[in-house]
Amino acid sequence: KGQSVKVGIRPEDLVVTKTAKDAIISGTVDIVEALGEVTLVYVRVEGHEESVLAKLPGYHQIERGSAIHLTGTAEALHLFDADGKTMRAEAGVKKAA
Repeated sequence: KGQSVKVGIRPEDLVVTKTAKDAIISGTVDIVEALGEVTLVYVRVEGHEESVLAKLPGYHQIERGSAIHLTGTAEALHLFDADGKTMRAEAGVKKAA
């Protein structure tokens, strides 16, 4: 029988994608902070109490209230078990360097 997992990704590993079908997270832009070197985007996701933070490199002109779709590479994803402990890569599965 399979085991439930939680998936995590660091804010700096998220990138904007054009369509929901390519996204791992879709939501509505709540707050945008253009800091020069990076743009912080807080995204409200339906069914989640807390916003998701994306830390995008450089300046991004993103409007508050607009729809946004975010993705990341498989190597950037982190898996956690039901107790919140990190799950290691299984034998035979390549781990990112």
